[in-house]
Amino acid sequence: MKLEIGGKAYEVDVAETGQGMFRVTVDGAVYEVKMPLDRGQAAGRRPGRIQEHVQAASRTSGPAPAAAASGDGHVVSPLPGVVAQILVGSGDGVKSGQPLVMLESMKMNVPVTAHGDGTVGRILVSVGDSVQVGQKILELG
Repeated sequence: MKLEIGGKAYEVDVAETGQGMFRVTVDGAVYEVKMPLDRGQAAGRRPGRIQEHVQAASRTSGPAPAAAASGDGHVVSPLPGVVAQILVGSGDGVKSGQPLVMLESMKMNVPVTAHGDGTVGRILVSVGDSVQVGQKILELG
């Protein structure tokens, strides 16, 4: 399905994986999402109901956060979470939008992407580190 959020169109696919868990794909980025069951609702859901939940969530929360730049060449965390995976190394050339780090936040995997083309400098976090909103993750020059 297509959703428009803040004037930007997103291609969204939702697939139930079982027991209130869903795989939500937004423009190719995959997120594992847990949805609370409505009171008295059986494990099975109608696809239309799932899409209603996704559409309602997207209207209030917007798209999943990507990268944020600190203004001094650092990529900063767009949300609190735990570093699940580091996808680049120092000296790697990257393109705008390329995933750099995968954060786990609220049982969702969220990619932190490059805010522009550049070269990775120092990586300031390690797998398993907790990060806060605005915390510097790596240098991008």
